[in-house]
Order: sequence, then structure tokens, then C-alpha cells
Amino acid sequence: MQVNIAIIGLGIIGGSLLKSLVAVDNTTVKIRAVAELGFTPGLIFAKDKQIPVMKLEQILTLGNDIDLIYDTTDSPHVRTQIRETLKSENNHHTVLIPETGVSLLMHILGKKELPDIHVNKGY
Repeated sequence: MQVNIAIIGLGIIGGSLLKSLVAVDNTTVKIRAVAELGFTPGLIFAKDKQIPVMKLEQILTLGNDIDLIYDTTDSPHVRTQIRETLKSENNHHTVLIPETGVSLLMHILGKKELPDIHVNKGY
């Protein structure tokens, strides 16, 4: 089974997640798209790996083609936009995962603890 992933936000947290997921066997994990407004090392890494860089709105149009959306933006506005779009599109397939889920995943992957830089880590 292949899990199709999108990552929103490629700052310190999202960039670390992206690098960790790229290292996973690509028959299991497929990074379908990323979104980042700034010019970050994570964005450069995504482009180097030829991962599609899209706007959030474009990613949300992918619908059921995305299994998991990792939101690492620390923005309640972004999280609300994702939830509301999934609901309005009647998308009961795609799961939104906030930073607490990212921290757990990174721990499971044996990665170092992520820096505690964001305030809004929950759903």
C-alpha cells in the first residue's frame, strides 16, 4: 500500500519531516506535493528532489489522491482552511495531521526531537 502525502509548510519542522519522509522507501510513501510561501531550505530540498510545489489551494483540489496532509505551519487560519475545504468537498478520505502527529512520527522514525518553536500544535 502506498500512502500519498502532502506537506504544508517547509520551515524547520516541515523541512525536517520532508527530509525524513524522502528517506523512506518510495513504494510505501509518496510525497505528492508540498506548499511553502517563503524561500526555505526545505523548499530548496523539495525542488532538488523534484517534488511538486503547489499552493495550498491546489493541493486541496487533489481530493482523495492525498491520504495525509501534514500541516506544519503553526497557522490556525491554514488549519481552518484545510478542514473547511475537506468538509465542503465532502472529502472523508484525507486526514489532516497537525504538528503533534509530526512529532510522534519523527520519534517513531528515530529522528531527533523537533524544536519547540510553534504555539498552535494541536488540531
